[in-house]
Amino acid sequence: MVIAETSSVVQKTDRKVINVGKDLTSSETTASGILNNVQPLGVDYQTRNLSLRGNKNVRVLVNGKPSNINVAQLLRLIPSTSIKQIELITNPSAKYNLEGISGMINIILHKNANQGFNGNVNTD
Repeated sequence: MVIAETSSVVQKTDRKVINVGKDLTSSETTASGILNNVQPLGVDYQTRNLSLRGNKNVRVLVNGKPSNINVAQLLRLIPSTSIKQIELITNPSAKYNLEGISGMINIILHKNANQGFNGNVNTD
């Protein structure tokens, strides 16, 4: 018996939630690769900049909290196997106080992630 775990998309009133399945994590090794396969997102592989619907003014959250690491570096540091969901918020509410931001991306990680070190080698 073969059981496949595929990615699914759930449209909520204020956001689009992508549940990351084995189909995305097996083909990509980092968060940057996974986000490049999500439809309204794009990652420029030369500059590693992220864009949402063509606009590069995007805020990235990890588990609902902003990170003080550069977005390009953050996307290379997060392994694809630790991502549970990706939330795309194209029209953030006023509670986020986002002037000029075209949208937000919330990367939700698995809660039972193993402690320790991980890494990857990039040969660009």
